[in-house]
Amino acid sequence: VQDIQQKVQENVDLQSGYYVVYGGQYQNLKNASTRLMIIVPIALALIFLLLNFAFNSLKETIIIFSAIPLSIVGGILLLWLRGMPFSISAGVGFIALFGVAVLNGIVLIE
Repeated sequence: VQDIQQKVQENVDLQSGYYVVYGGQYQNLKNASTRLMIIVPIALALIFLLLNFAFNSLKETIIIFSAIPLSIVGGILLLWLRGMPFSISAGVGFIALFGVAVLNGIVLIE
């Protein structure tokens, strides 16, 4: 889309009062990406707080929470191996993966 925007700016002369707006799927993708960048850190912070409240131990919370970076590495590696791009649905899948990783950590600690 950035290439198209650049080519339109260079090659198309618009009359006064006219402008070009890029919308549709591109606009939806930009909006969803922005929301995802806000939601993921909030979700991680909530997971950390809930674990801390549940176990009343910072040590156990950090042990369980350490599974999340490892799950991120595994998820990105599998996306790369399958040749899939990181999309909005993949981002939502990563949030679910965080939950599964934390659940497995809780089972191991208990």
